[in-house]
Amino acid sequence: MSAAIDGELTAKEEQDLLTHLDECAECRAEYQDARNTKVILRERIVRVQAPQTLMDSIINMSIMT
Repeated sequence: MSAAIDGELTAKEEQDLLTHLDECAECRAEYQDARNTKVILRERIVRVQAPQTLMDSIINMSIMT
């Protein structure tokens, strides 16, 4: 279901899901709840840029391993 919400389904998979959601109230409610949750998260999450020193440290650590 998360793949559908994230737009990661093929056209056939999306059509199959929509057909199922038309027929299944339980899944339709679950799908709507998941979509609502994603909207809330998108609206409320605060994104910040990591300090350059942190990014440099991570890069250096990955080079060392």
